[in-house]
Amino acid sequence: MESAVQIVLIISIFSLTVIFVTAGVWVVLILREIKKVLKKLGKVGEDVEETAHFVRDKVKEGFNMMTILTGVSAAFFEKHNLADLLSKFEKVKEEIKNRVGEEKEAIRETIASVKKEIKSKKEKKSKPRFFFKGKKS
Repeated sequence: MESAVQIVLIISIFSLTVIFVTAGVWVVLILREIKKVLKKLGKVGEDVEETAHFVRDKVKEGFNMMTILTGVSAAFFEKHNLADLLSKFEKVKEEIKNRVGEEKEAIRETIASVKKEIKSKKEKKSKPRFFFKGKKS
């Protein structure tokens, strides 16, 4: 009777050991995948930060243009020559249109490139790998 109990205990200890080792290996594999995902998220965060800096610089340039316009308008109003004022105003207006168009295009290109990067990163998502691989049906 005692030998039968000992055999049952040995078999149960062995099977529990196999189960716990398997679970431990799965946990290690899952943690590796989580580490990879976190690295990818960090890279996406850096890309977003770079885009934010780019947009911030463009906004600063816009405020610099407003400062220039304020100075130019003050200079215009000091001169009382209306014809001269209108011609200079048209030149400044065209210059502003050109600069705004260039900045819009640069921002659109940057946004498009960021969208492409995000799309490519989404497409390259790695599928989780498991310890036991079964047949795909």
